[in-house]
Amino acid sequence: MKKYLLLIILIASGMLTYAQKTDAPTTVTPAITAKINAEIEKKIPALMVRLEKNNGERTDKFDEAIKFGVDTFKIEYFMRRAMDYDYSTYGMNSATSDAAAKYDVLMNKYYKLLLAKLKPADRATLLAAQRSWLAYRDNETKLRGTLSKEEYSGGGTIQSTIGVSLYFDMVKTRVMQLFEYYADLYN
Repeated sequence: MKKYLLLIILIASGMLTYAQKTDAPTTVTPAITAKINAEIEKKIPALMVRLEKNNGERTDKFDEAIKFGVDTFKIEYFMRRAMDYDYSTYGMNSATSDAAAKYDVLMNKYYKLLLAKLKPADRATLLAAQRSWLAYRDNETKLRGTLSKEEYSGGGTIQSTIGVSLYFDMVKTRVMQLFEYYADLYN
């Protein structure tokens, strides 16, 4: 419940901030996408310096953590900047949905890396866990869709934003779990 309340407060505070803007939301075009990606590339060297300061000794585990930090930074930064341009409900939902799709790519990456680290006899356990998680994600998404119907929620455009945000959080959390499992194998 606290998570939902925090989400609503963040969205509401963002809307209040943007409500005072005199310019209208701007659709994120390929040119804007390229501009945001260029900003990201400029920020990565400083990010890597900050990440490297957290550990004095380079190890394989540390190198993986750096890669993961850069990958997640790219997703999060792009999402925030896309919302800066298009702060409409559609724009926020689109940016969040795109970020969830990018986290889904990372989820597959770390699932495959973890799978490769496991002994063949243990891979079935990870496969079963991932299949269960995917079923959970899909069923939770269906439930959220049901609960967002006007008869249950009272309706409103906020329902779509809550649904997209919950999906994003589920996928991001799973990526974090898979990465931690993978990184733990470096101990």
